[in-house]
Amino acid sequence: MGDHPLLAIALIVALSILPSVLYMVWFRNSEKYERERWRPLIGIFLWGAFGGVALALILEVILEELLPLDAVDSLVYPGFFIAAVIAPIIEEFAKPLGLRFVRREINEVEDGLIYGAAAGLGFAAIESLGYSLSSGIPVAILRAVISTPVHAGMAALTGYGMALVLVKKRSGWVLMGCYVCAVVIHGISNFFIGWAGSSEKVGIILASIAIELAAVIGLVVFVRKRIKRLDSKRPYLSPAGRLLPRAAGAGGTSRVLLCEQVGCGASGRG
Repeated sequence: MGDHPLLAIALIVALSILPSVLYMVWFRNSEKYERERWRPLIGIFLWGAFGGVALALILEVILEELLPLDAVDSLVYPGFFIAAVIAPIIEEFAKPLGLRFVRREINEVEDGLIYGAAAGLGFAAIESLGYSLSSGIPVAILRAVISTPVHAGMAALTGYGMALVLVKKRSGWVLMGCYVCAVVIHGISNFFIGWAGSSEKVGIILASIAIELAAVIGLVVFVRKRIKRLDSKRPYLSPAGRLLPRAAGAGGTSRVLLCEQVGCGASGRG
């Protein structure tokens, strides 16, 4: 890592963790009303960072031992099957699994997007740290720009499906559909990363980077716009964001009435 290894390590740690934290704050603050509490949000971030990463590693090791990967591993490039098939299936299961611990906090559909993104960001922070410590600062920068927001967006999709089941009482197939979408996007993303890494052709590398950036922008824009749109649909607010007459009494805002209309949940947050 050059002549200043401690400085390089500090920079890698910052590039791996700080973008995830900033993205989490950004997604959380996309809500204008009834923002998520920090304690459960940090908890689900830590789940992604440690629980999600550990579970994914264990499952990947088990599957690599059980499946005859050597027969299909070199179909496109070395490591293709693990990167583009096995890893997406396992990681998109492991990251949002921790949302079951914050089920009581998910009383709005947008909550699933926010908690899912937090789990994905925690996972991305530790994964980026591991890869970057062995590969250097350029990899840390690339992962901060591409991998971190992509992980957030994919986990947010599954969190969105879970929220639709919990809040809107949709079928479990909706959750499965969101999970499959996350797996497919993850698989395509890893495919192009591996393809670019195994190729010496500038055109392939540039095309892969362009596709990755498109995935980043698409996922981030979708998640944030969806959070803001769902958050704006409040039965007790006018289009201008003011309390409607029914929600405010002569003595001011009635918290009881607001909770009855919206469902503040056991936490009583507002």
